[in-house]
Amino acid sequence: MTGQSSDTGAKQRDEWMHRWVWVLFDGGIWFSAIYCATWLRFDFENTPVFVANTLQFALAAALGHFLVGAVIGPYAVGHARGSFEETTDLVRTVLVTTIVLGVWALIADPHALPHSVPVVAGALALVGMFAVRFLIRSWRTRQTESSENERVQSYSGPEVPDADWCAAWAKKTAASSRSP
Repeated sequence: MTGQSSDTGAKQRDEWMHRWVWVLFDGGIWFSAIYCATWLRFDFENTPVFVANTLQFALAAALGHFLVGAVIGPYAVGHARGSFEETTDLVRTVLVTTIVLGVWALIADPHALPHSVPVVAGALALVGMFAVRFLIRSWRTRQTESSENERVQSYSGPEVPDADWCAAWAKKTAASSRSP
C-alpha cells in the first residue's frame, strides 16, 4: 500500500511539473509574439520609441496568459496531452488574453502599441503554442516508439530450440502443407 501511494504521489508531481512547464513555454511564446507582431507592424524596422511600451505589453501578455490559463485554461486542470479538451482550453485562454490586450491597446492614452498588435500577436501565439506542443509530443512519441521497436529475442535454459526440434517442426509443417 505504501509503494502505491508513493507511486501516485510521484505521478501527480510529474503531471503537475509538466503542466506548469507549459506555462513557461506559453509565456515565452506570448512574449515573442508581441515583439514579432510589433516588428511586423513597423515593416521590420527598429523603432526605439516603442521598446519600453512593447516590453510592458509583452510582460503583461505573458502574465495575463498565465492568470487566465490558471483560472479557465489548460493549467487549471490536468488534460490528456494533445487532447481536444487541452486545445479548446488553450484557444479559450489565448482568446481571452487577446481581448484584454486589445482593450488595453484601444484605451491606452498615449497609444501603447498599434491597435493591430494584440490581434496579430494572439494569432502568432496560438500557432506557436500548437506548434511547440506538436513538435515536443512528436519527438516524445518517436523516442518511445524507437525504444519499443528494439526487438530482443532471448532464450534461456531448456527452451532453446535444438536441431532435432527444428527438424521435427519442419517435417510437420511440410506434411500439413501437402494436405488438401
